[in-house]
Amino acid sequence: MDKINGAEFERLWSLYFRDQGYSVKEVGVGGRDGGVDLVIIDKRGERTAVQAKCYADQNKVQVMTVRELVGAKRNHDCFLSLLVTTSDPTADAKPVERPRLYRRNKNIFNKKMSL
Repeated sequence: MDKINGAEFERLWSLYFRDQGYSVKEVGVGGRDGGVDLVIIDKRGERTAVQAKCYADQNKVQVMTVRELVGAKRNHDCFLSLLVTTSDPTADAKPVERPRLYRRNKNIFNKKMSL
């Protein structure tokens, strides 16, 4: 996992969500996405905006990234937002109206995440 790039990380999450039964729209994979990489849709039609950040441990997710996702979810008619990352948010990013946050374990791709 440590050797993949951002676009591969986003596509991996796309495959994961499809495997979990979600419909997936890849809206910004690998490029300038405006804060949303994927829109996942559950069986009830509930839409979640997903932003995937593949950073080294020392590179933290900045507050602007979190704010961008929370704001951009409306542009995709999403009620929920989910930030998936290989790192952690900065201290400034933690008090923001947060999306759900999932940080992957170093050695496993954790399937315990529930939306």
